[in-house]
Amino acid sequence: RYYNQNLRRFHSPAIFEDSHILLIAPPGDAKAPPAARSQAVLVIAELQANPAAFAALARQHSACPSREVGGNLGQIGPGQTVPEFEQALGSMETCVIHRDPIESRYGFHVVHLERREDGRQLPFEMVQPRIAAYLEEHVRRTAIRQYISLLAGRATVSGIDFAASNTALLQ
Repeated sequence: RYYNQNLRRFHSPAIFEDSHILLIAPPGDAKAPPAARSQAVLVIAELQANPAAFAALARQHSACPSREVGGNLGQIGPGQTVPEFEQALGSMETCVIHRDPIESRYGFHVVHLERREDGRQLPFEMVQPRIAAYLEEHVRRTAIRQYISLLAGRATVSGIDFAASNTALLQ
């Protein structure tokens, strides 16, 4: 029942295989972002005419160490890149170069999404041990909390006059 009511929790993440060209724009340099964006637009225009030149252009222009392998980032999943980059990947079609430079805290990226493997619903059998452990822990914590509440309700505190202590603190 828990599985059926929480299906979104039991879904594998999407995996992307992509390449990029990073045109760096240091945050403190006011002239760098417009220059990097302009250069990224020129690279995209060149790739529209000749998509096969991606690896060569990555080696020539990219500020990322991935330039040594033609800009290839390999397979990446959630949390492995900056959010702006991940968001752009999620909206891209496969086997295309993103029509606009993608801005991130590092600069501007020219991105080619080679392949995407969308996440899938995990079968109950695969997540059953994880669900059982979660529910057991939840029940244990609830029982401890109820027991402590019961003990605190039965406890008698003596030797401290809370009314006098509060008055002394206010003065």
